[in-house]
Amino acid sequence: MRRALPRTYSAFLGRFDRPSEIQVKGVPLVLDGDDVLLCAPTASGKTESYCAPSVEALLRMRKPGEDSTPRLLMVSPTRALANDLHRRLQGAMDTLGVQLGRYTGEHKERKSGKLPEAMIVTPESLDSLLARRRHVLVGVRTVVVDEIHVLDGTSRGDQLRFLLHRLELAADERPQRIGASATVADPDALALRYLKQPKICEAAGHRKLRAKSFKGTTPTAMGAHLNVLAKAGLRKILIFVPSRKDVDVLSLGLKGKSMFDERVFAHHGSLSKAHRERTERTFHDAPAAVAVATMTLELGIDIGSVDYVILCSPPANVASLMQRIGRGGRRRDTIRFGYAWRDEGEEFRIRAMARAGAQGRLLQDGYGLRASVAVQQAASVAGANGYVTPKHLYSMVPPDLREVFPLEQCRAILDSMVQADWMEAPKSGRYVLTEALEARYELGTLHSNLDGARGVDVVDRITGDVVGKLRGSADHKVAMGGTGRRVVSHQGDRILTDKAQGGAGAQYETKGTPLTSLALGRALAEALGAGPKEMLQVRSDGAVCFVHGLGTLGGLFLSSLMVAEGFSYGAGKPSPVTLALPGAIEFVPLATPERMEQFLAKHQGQLVRLCGMGPYHNILPEGMRRESLAQVAGLQMICDQINAASVGEPCHGDDLPVAWQNL
Repeated sequence: MRRALPRTYSAFLGRFDRPSEIQVKGVPLVLDGDDVLLCAPTASGKTESYCAPSVEALLRMRKPGEDSTPRLLMVSPTRALANDLHRRLQGAMDTLGVQLGRYTGEHKERKSGKLPEAMIVTPESLDSLLARRRHVLVGVRTVVVDEIHVLDGTSRGDQLRFLLHRLELAADERPQRIGASATVADPDALALRYLKQPKICEAAGHRKLRAKSFKGTTPTAMGAHLNVLAKAGLRKILIFVPSRKDVDVLSLGLKGKSMFDERVFAHHGSLSKAHRERTERTFHDAPAAVAVATMTLELGIDIGSVDYVILCSPPANVASLMQRIGRGGRRRDTIRFGYAWRDEGEEFRIRAMARAGAQGRLLQDGYGLRASVAVQQAASVAGANGYVTPKHLYSMVPPDLREVFPLEQCRAILDSMVQADWMEAPKSGRYVLTEALEARYELGTLHSNLDGARGVDVVDRITGDVVGKLRGSADHKVAMGGTGRRVVSHQGDRILTDKAQGGAGAQYETKGTPLTSLALGRALAEALGAGPKEMLQVRSDGAVCFVHGLGTLGGLFLSSLMVAEGFSYGAGKPSPVTLALPGAIEFVPLATPERMEQFLAKHQGQLVRLCGMGPYHNILPEGMRRESLAQVAGLQMICDQINAASVGEPCHGDDLPVAWQNL
């Protein structure tokens, strides 16, 4: 490997005793110029396995006296991860004399007035570059998508599929594509969505799991749990909680409640960038501390070594669970973690998910394309060129998606944008953005498939620092970022506050409840005793609990079928695993195409939010809108599961694990 990387080995790999498995396997594939998907656990050296050979190729193609031009693009899922990647690579790049810079919504870094050779971007900033400065990307030779699984299966991931194709059209040679990920359920399918004729490079990474159960999630209970860990010699503890409000309440409530005293820090997406970065640095440098976080610390942000992770209530899915517990004790063969629970249902769910993760089963459903990204791409292209035609939009469609977006469909999308007052009626076949949309393009907001951030800034009255962003107004006292804050006054889009003792949980703009997949729902039902195609009826206190295990969306669909058949009156809200019925039934109602259409029509708004269809979904032509939603929701798979299901003989609740009541 030293011979293969004569310029970059020392800078990127010299600090290791020996190259890791993913580096030994991946570096030769990247050097060969193939499209490669690198799959390996967290902290296994994936970054070096793509950076060392990519920068080696960059240095090899340099010519004396040649002007600097972007050669290597690294696409990061979030700005925070982009900043972290920049911090981790800066030293090696400086050693090699390679220009490294970020081009994101927060940073537009240039070297001597020009874009650097190696650039870290987000999907949104890459879209902006392709629309506004396409010519500067002509020399790009390598594009890396870091933590690709974070984007896959989202509107931003579908946008990236278009952007990679547009980058290929902009460059004078097709850039090599590399994906890097720690957690992938189906590497082959994922690779084919983003890469061409890809080579899959996987490194073994199943570490043994050793878990400890903690009952109770209140600040007092969690303080007692932390004392148990501190007495065992553990000094750096990371606690994951379900929501931003939970972060605020628990981090404030824990202060002074354990041997960690006041060394408890908060981290979530609605806190200001300055607050989050201060938490990362302080936790990194502290000899002993606790950090309470949502998914913002789930990925590779550098917070130093973590001795132990506690899951406070179940995460959304198995992949998230494995990412979270993998943050602790990285250098050991065994992952030691704890899980705190409020009831037996939470304990049961975490144990089942951990068993699946230990077996390498991520229990994810299939992929569905969010077709609304074509609307966003049409707007981006029209803003860049002054207009767009159906043929021009069709040329932006990746070849593997042209069956979904044939030329006629591209024209229908543009016509639908006209009806929505996004485009003016075409003249000579040219569609032009309306004045309002042209203004949005100039502001740069048309490059994103994320819903715009809303809310009001919470400001420290004394320092003037923004603490974070809340939804609407606030109570007299709120807990935010691990600190109590007293509201002094509301001033338009700002709330002035002072530090105070205590405070209620703040209200944030909701991002929706994470879905339980059909695969995870069925795994939980089977853990209760159901067969692979069986649904159980459980009698308890004169009522019947129907254990279906269809996940969040399947539970909603089954509930609508039960109401249509007269088996239920819709009084009980279905869970991802169970549904309350007034009495026992002999068969499951048939899930017909007509009933699926009725379900889509009645619950369209709810399904759009639950499935994260993106801000442009309602601009699509009606038929395409329904088809895309049904695909992303996996309704056909749910129908097949319902129609194949048998109803088990009624049993009593005492025959099942007590957890069934809380699932």
